[in-house]
Amino acid sequence: MEESSIRTVEIGTEPLGTELVGSGPSSGDGAAVRSLVARIPPGTSTGWHRHDAWQTGIVASRRLRHRTAETERFFGPGDVLVEPPMVDHEASNVSDEELVLVFVAVHAAGKPLATPRPTP
Repeated sequence: MEESSIRTVEIGTEPLGTELVGSGPSSGDGAAVRSLVARIPPGTSTGWHRHDAWQTGIVASRRLRHRTAETERFFGPGDVLVEPPMVDHEASNVSDEELVLVFVAVHAAGKPLATPRPTP
């Protein structure tokens, strides 16, 4: 599968392919709960990465392949995907149209939303 630059909506310092939709209040340490939308073009992937905190997503359209070093799972419209922190993974659009994933993330102040990782 081709790895590509995911279409970007420039909003602050959000990673490629994500658009900040909303943000809850920050905690005393600056962490905030954020809702985002990721758009992945057909036949491309996010590349391997991980998050420092829990993430929960709902596939809004198309078909997503989610891989870790141990698992491969597929998600379709309405399916919920829960990602624990510090797990290397990749998400790919295995459909022929743009995939839309709506997700909620805990985002710690001063930390990236996602950290690139090598392919396992």
